[in-house]
Amino acid sequence: MKNKSSILSFLLIALLMLLPLSGEAQSITRDKKQQTTKTTTKKKRDGGSAKTPSKKEHDSLMPNMSAEELNRKGNDYYDEKEYADAVKCYRRSAELGYAAAQYNLGYMYEKGYGVKQNYHEALKWYLTSAEQGDASAQNNLGYMYERGYGVQQNYNEAFMWYLKSAEQGNSSGQINLGDMYYYGHGVQQDYNEAIEWYQKAAKQGDAQAQFFMGSMYENGYGVNQDYDKALNWYRKAANQGDSNAQDALGDMYANGYGVKQDYNEAVKWYLKSANQGNPSAQFSIGYMYEKGYGVKQDYSEAVKWYRKSAEQGNAGGQNNLGHMYEEGYGVKQDYNEAVKWYRKSAEQGRAAGQYNLGFMYENGHGVRQDYSEAVKWYRKSAEQDDAQSQNKLGYMYENGYGVKQDYEEALKWYSKSAEQGKAAAQFHMGYLYENGYGVSKNLSIARYWYRKAAEQGYKHAIEALKRLREV
Repeated sequence: MKNKSSILSFLLIALLMLLPLSGEAQSITRDKKQQTTKTTTKKKRDGGSAKTPSKKEHDSLMPNMSAEELNRKGNDYYDEKEYADAVKCYRRSAELGYAAAQYNLGYMYEKGYGVKQNYHEALKWYLTSAEQGDASAQNNLGYMYERGYGVQQNYNEAFMWYLKSAEQGNSSGQINLGDMYYYGHGVQQDYNEAIEWYQKAAKQGDAQAQFFMGSMYENGYGVNQDYDKALNWYRKAANQGDSNAQDALGDMYANGYGVKQDYNEAVKWYLKSANQGNPSAQFSIGYMYEKGYGVKQDYSEAVKWYRKSAEQGNAGGQNNLGHMYEEGYGVKQDYNEAVKWYRKSAEQGRAAGQYNLGFMYENGHGVRQDYSEAVKWYRKSAEQDDAQSQNKLGYMYENGYGVKQDYEEALKWYSKSAEQGKAAAQFHMGYLYENGYGVSKNLSIARYWYRKAAEQGYKHAIEALKRLREV
């Protein structure tokens, strides 16, 4: 993912430069629902519309109108954003037992349109409609149970209502039922079942379902990983204007997954998504401007997009905006601002943000130097398998910075990082084995790790091999 590294000195042998990553590298493993928000079914239409009468005419006509006509007039008022009048029509129709109007009245209460928002009333009307077999109401009732709106959260009830809706062919119900299988909510987790329901909705042309299908194929969930099929589904959804699919399609072009790598195409799709306000795409287009991929390098533009992403709470955008402030790229260097954004990212669990915040504490940039805090954040990142943080944590244990000196712990963390190919950690492994720190002295193993680091051009490892007469 898109990361940042730092500068650290080593002991005895020389000053070792462990340059922290800069931003988060452009290789995206997309987790299916990372930026999607589940929504209830949109307000249902059921029939054509006629010229909307004036309020006076409306009041006089209401007693003589059928339930279906009242619901239709309610739809007309809704379209004109005259929500209070829409509610009056829906309520009268609903009280006459018209299922579509009961659903629509529930929707108005759920959203607070024309009435004070009231989840209990929404739930009541959705249930009344759902029990008459209205598929949209069944879907939205499932949503209320899933989220615990107006009722105690109950995944089993949510699953039951989504299933009823989905079996009637409601695409939102099918998507939401797929989600229940995907996450194992109210049912045993089953990616195969999830993709079956997503596909039913996708074949109806639902853009969100098409996006999910693309994600399942990209990640190999419930199907064999297939970038070509992922690309096909993403494109279908992206061409309908789905911002998540546009962002994902940008990723496919940026990484060359299922298509020849093409930064210009990536930028095109990222911009379509970013201009719709998608924070993930804003982060990605910021990265493209920072690196000059598919566009002329422009730090100011990068900062602009990172900020848009960061202000929406995107942890990657927050981390990279912090990096821009730390380095003074496209903005005046400001360690305090850097720390602020790193902290926001770190507190969301972003490994890169945790690493960078640890680095700021280690070096006293924008905060008072505090090795204990540095160790805390390096550990959080290292436990997420971040190689550079594992290397840093090893360094802190080796030198007793913020923790009691412990060569065995140092060796443990260096080993994790070295196995991931981190050259600095491989060098440290060689050094510990050469000197017998935390492990029995073994020059053969020391040479092995020095050689690994040297093959990556690591200067101090090359010097160590010369010292051991390997070069």
